[in-house]
Amino acid sequence: MNDQTRNNNHSHEPLSPNSNSVPRYTRGPVEIVHSKFDFTINKTIKISERTNKILDINWTTNPPEYQINLVANRLWISGKLHAEITYTKLNNSNIHLENLMIPWKKTCTLQYTYPPMVPLSNEKTQYDFVNQDQQGTPSTHFEQTIYQNEAPLLEIVSTNIITTKNVKDDETNTVLLLDIYCEKQFRIWQNQIIKL
Repeated sequence: MNDQTRNNNHSHEPLSPNSNSVPRYTRGPVEIVHSKFDFTINKTIKISERTNKILDINWTTNPPEYQINLVANRLWISGKLHAEITYTKLNNSNIHLENLMIPWKKTCTLQYTYPPMVPLSNEKTQYDFVNQDQQGTPSTHFEQTIYQNEAPLLEIVSTNIITTKNVKDDETNTVLLLDIYCEKQFRIWQNQIIKL
């Protein structure tokens, strides 16, 4: 293992030249990416009756689905934003609720803060040979190694959502126009061998 693969967060003083201690290693999570991405969505929502006032828009998120390719330096990620819109109607003092689910997806190029361990590729070899007892009939031998690479893990640190609303009324309905800007900060962790 070279100096480049050592985790700076776990490094210790170097061993003295006269030390008889054997270097020790452990396996643990290493943060290899700490970054953010953003996206914008424009959404038009028809509300069944004419609206008097939009009181609040409250957002929640769900855990995203993702795929990380360390060889291609790519993250593919998708999820859903959930909006809870509270409003009042004309000639009605009750507070009403409208739920909205908005899907999103994003592809990101990864910039590493620490070198990742590249997954091992599966191996397969083939040998042809002739056994004496088979009188020249060739046999084929297949040898395959399948590596169970451990997938890196993604952690969403924070989600920042800025919403701009505009309301348009026609004769029977209210149309709510939402301009949504979303920024997500994330980390990617990978288990690596760390020198103690």
